[in-house]
Amino acid sequence: EVSQPVETPVQPELSTPEVSQPVQPEPSGSKAAGIISAALAQVGMTQDCTMLATNALAAVGINFHGWPADYAALGSWTSNPIPGDLIIYSGHIAVYAGNGQAVHGGWYGSQTVLTTVECDKALIGYIRVA
Repeated sequence: EVSQPVETPVQPELSTPEVSQPVQPEPSGSKAAGIISAALAQVGMTQDCTMLATNALAAVGINFHGWPADYAALGSWTSNPIPGDLIIYSGHIAVYAGNGQAVHGGWYGSQTVLTTVECDKALIGYIRVA
């Protein structure tokens, strides 16, 4: 009698994830997190776009209010936006929320909403708050 080999179940090879040093966020990274958190907390409020930005910035200790383009002085231009960066348009400002979304004030008769970054104003650029 010939014995059949016993099949042993194959265990999937467990790979250990590469361990890397934790990335220290830049100081602006923590500000950005505070800015987007404060902006999202304002969704549903009645206010214009500059008050949305002013209130979001106040949450991270920046006291500033001005015309949309004036907010560019608070940081540096970036082509790789992260949530919490300011989006400056011609005559409008919003806060980038990630995934092509932004928090806008002054929508639908002054309501603050979370919607696409696209709007009827020309996009000027993204500002990483310093």
